[in-house]
Amino acid sequence: MSTDEFNHFESYEWLGLFNYPDKSIDFPGKLTYTPDKGLQLEFMCQMDSNAKKVGHLHGVLSSGRLCTLVGNFDPPSYGMSIGSVSIYRGKPRFEYAIFGVHADPSEKFRGILMDFPNFQEFFHPQGFQDSAEYSNEPLHVHSGDGLEVSVITSGKFFPVFSDFANRFQSEDPEVLQEIEEFFADLAKRHPAGKISSRVEMKWLLEC
Repeated sequence: MSTDEFNHFESYEWLGLFNYPDKSIDFPGKLTYTPDKGLQLEFMCQMDSNAKKVGHLHGVLSSGRLCTLVGNFDPPSYGMSIGSVSIYRGKPRFEYAIFGVHADPSEKFRGILMDFPNFQEFFHPQGFQDSAEYSNEPLHVHSGDGLEVSVITSGKFFPVFSDFANRFQSEDPEVLQEIEEFFADLAKRHPAGKISSRVEMKWLLEC
């Protein structure tokens, strides 16, 4: 399963080969996402009696990544071109995409993370995030209608191996020197205890 982060306010584009779940039909297409039009697949496929309505498609993107598009797909209802080779073509919308796997909409899985603009303001207003404690445990868990939703902490950390004083600022050089000596001694006494500097802190919904 993919762990990539996607922003609903940005646009994306992927080229790929797509097929019915039973592999009766396969065809090329361009998958796009835009904030105003959502997820769309621009496609063309040869007219075929197997081109029936289905509830999802499987695909392989040009990068080699698998994907599943969930939503009704009915080629004869979108449009056609009749000539030397007759084709169905169109640009239908899909409800959502799952990257990294060929799945069935009836399957259940866990691990969706959602980040909303200014979501952190519900927990720590701007200016107070740096003082928030990082926790590996969910801050809140709610269960209902067969779905469990958790609020979790997410952060980015960079390992610090030396130059500890550079992580702080002081007009007094003696203070910086003591900071450097303190962390250097700490690292020496606990060689297996890795020290990391937190550079980002936010809260996500997990379901």
